[in-house]
Amino acid sequence: AKAAAIASFGQENFCALDRDGDGLITEEDLKSVVDLKEHTALVDLCNQLNAIGHVIGAYKSCMVVHCGGGLLYPVTVINRKYGIDRIDLQSYPQRVAAKYRSW
Repeated sequence: AKAAAIASFGQENFCALDRDGDGLITEEDLKSVVDLKEHTALVDLCNQLNAIGHVIGAYKSCMVVHCGGGLLYPVTVINRKYGIDRIDLQSYPQRVAAKYRSW
C-alpha cells in the first residue's frame, strides 16, 4: 500500500518534481522542491530513489582508507546516479510486491 501511495504521489506531481523538465526525477530535482517539502510521500520518494528509478549515469570517486599502522590505501568507488521516469512510477508497486512475494 505504501509503494502504491508513493507511486501515485510521484505520478500526480511529476511535472512539479521534474524541476528541469528532462523527463526524469533526480536527486537534484528532489532537493530543489520547496512547495512539497512537508509531504511524507516526498520523503519516501527521496529515500527510495534507487529502488523506484533506474541508473542514469555513474562516476568514479577516490577516497583514502586508513588501514592501521599509518598505512593509507586509495580506494576507487563507483557512484551511481538514479532517475525516476513515469514508467518507473507505474511499475514500482508491482516490483515491490514481486520482491516481497519471493521472500
